[in-house]
Amino acid sequence: MDALLRRAFRDALRGAQARVRERTRDAIARRAREGEAWHVIAIGKAALAMFEGASHGLAAAGATVQESLVVAPDGSRLPRSRKGACYMHAAHPLPDARSVRAAKRALALAGRAAIGAKAKGSHLLLLVSGGASALSSLPAGVSLAKKRALTDALLRAGAPISAINLVRRHLSGFKGGGLLRAAGHARVVTLIVSDALGDAPWDIGSGPTSPDPTTRAQAAAVLRRYAPEHSGLSLVETLKPRRSLVTDLEVIASPSWFAREIARALTRAGLTVRVLPPSDAEVGALAAKYMQIARKLRPGTAVVGAAEPGMQVPAVHGRGGRCTHLSLLLASRLPAGVAFLAGATDGVDGGSGTAGAVVHAGSFATRAEALSAALHGFDAGALHARAGTALPEAPSGVNFADVHVLAAERVTSS
Repeated sequence: MDALLRRAFRDALRGAQARVRERTRDAIARRAREGEAWHVIAIGKAALAMFEGASHGLAAAGATVQESLVVAPDGSRLPRSRKGACYMHAAHPLPDARSVRAAKRALALAGRAAIGAKAKGSHLLLLVSGGASALSSLPAGVSLAKKRALTDALLRAGAPISAINLVRRHLSGFKGGGLLRAAGHARVVTLIVSDALGDAPWDIGSGPTSPDPTTRAQAAAVLRRYAPEHSGLSLVETLKPRRSLVTDLEVIASPSWFAREIARALTRAGLTVRVLPPSDAEVGALAAKYMQIARKLRPGTAVVGAAEPGMQVPAVHGRGGRCTHLSLLLASRLPAGVAFLAGATDGVDGGSGTAGAVVHAGSFATRAEALSAALHGFDAGALHARAGTALPEAPSGVNFADVHVLAAERVTSS
């Protein structure tokens, strides 16, 4: 069963980039018209796949890319920049000076689209995917160093990513509709590969072109709860929804979509599969829920779910990640014949050196004290590597949060 889960995860990720390219291509081809010139900005872990798809879609419609900017995380293989086409790396999960340069370049490009709109009509396409919040950052009312420290504090405190992005929007001149403001009267189309449970457009990349229904008061409440040492920050207002503000946004792929892709792979392998609702429950509560499900799983059945569990990370910790940690919580408690996979769909599970893990009741021969120490020290990565339970770390070029699978072996007749 472990091998089957590994194969399903690997194959779904391998196919995801191609599907993202296809879906981006088709979505923009439906909107573009012959002779149009488009300015294109792609930011996030799926930036390159989305940009390639958009380029093909525009060409198929007889439109052209007038100018482009592609921003991806370190480790992504990007072409060299050339005239009218800028490719660049920036930092993740904490922004750096390159993230600021990326945001400024994107705003400048949107400004040129706005000028073109006044003269002859102009079109701006934003392609946004998971990781964009860190890859493009223009702090407002706060220094970059302060924003890095704040983001780190929120992450360590176990704040949900939606809460972190809420604060990010209210400390930014780029997020929360900032890019949409810069585009003026240019036609703006936003295509989204979501890494956020629920797929709210203002959450993915913190919504550079999305009107934001949240408030400064809500952002302040997040700070008081998760990072009280930063609660005195001066928060800025974001672009609010209004009737006259027409936006064209489409989510073309999401965590729930990827969970269904895994489910289809397992169904083809002969399992009966149920897809669970997405969950952002705290990691301990999620482990308890999965144990209840595991005890009731019938042979030859599986459940699959997208998740982004919250958890507090100790100030001093080892090589850990959400997936390796959750897998370790479950490993010794699973019923016989049941396997569990927790995979980071971007291919990188925190600082664990893995993409997650696949475990069953007999996965670890080490003493209970070693398991407990790895859990308390957020240091599960090395233990999984030694036990052979780790999924190999390999940036996937997409991001759909985490995916979790519980599967029970089929009963074979002798």
